[in-house]
Amino acid sequence: MPRAAALALALLALAACDSDPVASDDLAGSWRLVANEARDYVTVTTTQTVLDQNGTLTGAVTLTGSETASLPYLHYARNGPDNLIDLNLGSYPADSPTFPMYQLRLSNRPYNTSAELTVNDGNSYWSYRVVDWSAPSFSRSGWTLTMNGAELVSQDGQNRRVRAQGAITLPTRVLTAGQESVLTEYTIPLTPAHIQTTYVLEPDGTFRLLQQASNRTVERSGTWERTADQVVFTLPMDEIYTETTQYDVHLDGSDMILTNPMTYACDAVCLRSTESERDLLPGTLTAFRIESSLRFSPEAEVAAALDAGTNTTPLPDEIRERVLMSPSPTR
Repeated sequence: MPRAAALALALLALAACDSDPVASDDLAGSWRLVANEARDYVTVTTTQTVLDQNGTLTGAVTLTGSETASLPYLHYARNGPDNLIDLNLGSYPADSPTFPMYQLRLSNRPYNTSAELTVNDGNSYWSYRVVDWSAPSFSRSGWTLTMNGAELVSQDGQNRRVRAQGAITLPTRVLTAGQESVLTEYTIPLTPAHIQTTYVLEPDGTFRLLQQASNRTVERSGTWERTADQVVFTLPMDEIYTETTQYDVHLDGSDMILTNPMTYACDAVCLRSTESERDLLPGTLTAFRIESSLRFSPEAEVAAALDAGTNTTPLPDEIRERVLMSPSPTR
């Protein structure tokens, strides 16, 4: 089954509610799947400041020489023990790539620091690495990193050189002891380059699922039922198997949000590994859960946006793969 179909139809199969279900007029209509979303929730025993993966950098690193660009966007960051850091800076927002794309990776280890620049012009890509590995590429003071003209040389044998200079302050968020807090939020936007998935919900409780890719459309039909703040979809997959999926549902402006009501179970071993993966203080994580959602917009709004020329740029392959390899909203 295509990836978009799997995300849209099979987050988790659940039994339908026992109460009397009815269709709801406020959900009736044609809905296009526009994004997959997820949120990580944590509860800790000690108040702590952590990197905010969804935050905005202060400052930027500037490139001069054979390449000229400003890198003000945070694409990825890890903050390890003993002041270790590993992060990627970009010349473009991670969810809105534009060419040429510049990405600078900075990392430090107990004995040295490193910097590597990759450039992609839409047709090819090349890289630069620091000239002097024995000299620090950057310095760190608290949540601020400073580059004082580190020199990088091209790896294609042409001896092109770039200098990286500037200071950035990383975004942070505070996790309060004893309170469940959002640690990270993920969004995988779906563009016309992906399979286009549309649900047409009829007031009589029937629905049509349309999936379009490469000018080919597959249509299937089923039933939908709503009780209170939940909605249940029943879709015959073949003559024998029928798939039933249940979601919590609410409207966010004009968008419909379907949220997987299941909680990801995290035992003691999982808690300790999650602390390490998410850079939390050892021994402080007491609960962890993932909430995953599907965001739908009215079909007419999506069509109008496409006609106006927005949301038409597909994600480049390397960016799409990086996004799809991010922590899964269906875990």
